[in-house]
Amino acid sequence: MLPTSDSYGGGLCLTGSSPMIANNTITGNTVSGSAASGGGLYLSSSSPTITSNTITGNTATGGDGTFSYGYGGGLHLSDSSAMIVNNTITDNTVTSTSSHGSSYGGGLHLSNSSAMIVNNTITDNTVTNTNSYGSSSGGGLYLSSSSPTIANNTIAGNSTWTDGGGLYVHFSSPTIANNIITFNASGVYLTSGAPSLHYNCVYGNTAYNYSYLTDPTGTNGNISADPRFVQYPDDLHLLPGSPCIDAGGNDLVPADALDLDGDGDTTEPLPYDLAGVPRFVDDPATPDTGVGPPPVVDMGAYEYQADCNANGIHDSIDIASGTSLDCNLNARPDECDVIEAGDFDADGDVDLVDYRTLTDCLAGPDATPVPPDSACAAACLAAFDADADADVDLADFGMFQRQLANPSGGALLVRPCPAPDGTLWRPAYNVIRLTFDRSLVVPAPGQLLIQPLEDNGAFGADFSAGFTFTLENDAQGRPRILRISEVITQMTHRTWIALRNVGGWADAEPFAVPYVVMKGDVDGDGHVLNLDAGAVYAHVSPLPVADDCPWDVDGNGYVQNLDAGALQPLISPVPRPPKPSGH
Repeated sequence: MLPTSDSYGGGLCLTGSSPMIANNTITGNTVSGSAASGGGLYLSSSSPTITSNTITGNTATGGDGTFSYGYGGGLHLSDSSAMIVNNTITDNTVTSTSSHGSSYGGGLHLSNSSAMIVNNTITDNTVTNTNSYGSSSGGGLYLSSSSPTIANNTIAGNSTWTDGGGLYVHFSSPTIANNIITFNASGVYLTSGAPSLHYNCVYGNTAYNYSYLTDPTGTNGNISADPRFVQYPDDLHLLPGSPCIDAGGNDLVPADALDLDGDGDTTEPLPYDLAGVPRFVDDPATPDTGVGPPPVVDMGAYEYQADCNANGIHDSIDIASGTSLDCNLNARPDECDVIEAGDFDADGDVDLVDYRTLTDCLAGPDATPVPPDSACAAACLAAFDADADADVDLADFGMFQRQLANPSGGALLVRPCPAPDGTLWRPAYNVIRLTFDRSLVVPAPGQLLIQPLEDNGAFGADFSAGFTFTLENDAQGRPRILRISEVITQMTHRTWIALRNVGGWADAEPFAVPYVVMKGDVDGDGHVLNLDAGAVYAHVSPLPVADDCPWDVDGNGYVQNLDAGALQPLISPVPRPPKPSGH
């Protein structure tokens, strides 16, 4: 662009035209004179489309005569109608050096114009004056007798000598929606007109947020809170937890008149933000405070794009490109979801939406689920394989029905190991595992009871203090398995015990699991015989075994001849005892 001009358009001066001005860097231009207008661009009686430009470092200086004026350091529109979309308008200056002059609109100045000003950052522009008689107003934008739509812009860090550091409204009636106006020398200033303000965040402007108009904060979706930029002023994207996320008005996003996505639909809302990523993206971690069907638009020029799996790719792009699955269609990669107890869509409840998916996942015993998208079989198991046996069958369906009826209750015990009425065969160091249908926390001492069974349905003294309780993850990585390990031998041979939750452990629904203590009965047939010793001998190996291996009688992690030797004193033809009466 040309570096200097007499009075109009330091970089570009157009009148009576309808140009497309796109993908340019307009910088370092200067215009000066008694009515210096448009340091970067000046357009009069025109209908331009100005998109995807960087307009920076331009200056308009009113300097001739006693009364001289400067208008629009970056851009000046006069008697025009414009589309101003997806631009970076920064570090422009308008000033007056005459003794009684004034200056207006550091970033943009509109006079008798209408415009669609959308998805721009308007930052660090300056309006100055070297005299004490004139005014310097509208650091970001100055509107004079104009009625533009100003939507989804970030207007920050602009400065003025007098008023309207962010926006100055003079005899104008703009629609101002979904913007962030923050950290300017002052906020929004009104002389006269009827601006409409909806779903804006106006915060932290030095002198004031609003002047000469009723503060709309708390009405029509307008807020005043720290927008939480990634790194102000260098990165104006939103951080997680920003109050501007999902806080705009969907119906206030202008139409895609430029057809940015090339789909031929120019009536749909603008599909992209200033960075060229999807404009409508839901953040599941943020409640929707804006209005419209989800996803609800964010305030400001940049839509928050979560990267929950920290792979350097925005979640929406991750899903659209297929690098991550979104089987539950919640706009979040599946690897970031914590799926609990039938809650397939990870929305915190078990409802009929989850039931409809369950019917797609049911495949029967020992069968891999075959949902409509075969890549989502693992997601079926994560949500609906309550008994962790690698299928989704009628047993899981029965447990889902209980979850549907009691979604806020405690975890349901779905698989004890050993099974109920099973055998605890070790003389010491027995291990029990309880698998539940949802994640839980370890019970505090005394919340889960371990007691002898006595006649007439009675229970003996609790000896759970002789056991340790730890959580293990299931196959999907969820902490749903409670490991109970005997560390102090207190169980008597040929007796019955029970593990019981009688309500003290609030994380789980009440349950009772009975076991018979038959030390040495490694095959679980109710007797301790030479056959048990023979079975141990048959499995002797130098390799380590699982902590609940039935042949590892002494619980040291190996099957050795010593294990068979430990059985010898216990061998007896007497079968296991019957369960005490009342149980």
